[in-house]
Amino acid sequence: MAIEGKVLIELIVGLQVGRRGLAWLIINPADKHITAKKVFDKLKDNHQLTLLTRFDYWLEENPYKKYFHGWDELDYKDCFVFKLNKQRFFGFLCNPNAANPEFRLCVLASHSTKEGWEADKSEKDRMNKLKDDQKVKEALKNLIKIVLVKGE
Repeated sequence: MAIEGKVLIELIVGLQVGRRGLAWLIINPADKHITAKKVFDKLKDNHQLTLLTRFDYWLEENPYKKYFHGWDELDYKDCFVFKLNKQRFFGFLCNPNAANPEFRLCVLASHSTKEGWEADKSEKDRMNKLKDDQKVKEALKNLIKIVLVKGE
């Protein structure tokens, strides 16, 4: 899965807490699989607020598998999901800042509706490919340069 288009990593403002941060993956022109931010922006206000509260809970390093979780499987150790009813916002965990090895950024990329018990394997596979994509890595480096300069 080679990314076509420009890749942008957009921090979710106000949601960087110490050792964790959250961001959206955005691709222009739009990619049919990279829909997390687009879907989030169209949610009703109360659903957005619910997700933002869950984001905060994760940022504060609280575990709560009902609302969000990663996977124990070695192949998917960097995949992550936030839940809202049957909706799933998939992303990947990374550390884009070598100067702060304890920092973890969750980059949210795709959205799907859960049908059944197990998460869609194709979503987790997609997150692994995105995490390793050269354009995504470059966008993460650019993000860190901007954050370090601005001091955010």
